[in-house]
Amino acid sequence: MIPPPLALGLGFFVAGILGGYMKTVRYLSQA
Repeated sequence: MIPPPLALGLGFFVAGILGGYMKTVRYLSQA
């Protein structure tokens, strides 16, 4: 089992990576 705080941190980390990726894709498709 993963400790809740670690799971939460990992979730935020993954969400940040995905958010940045989507933002980059949207920016590139705009250009």
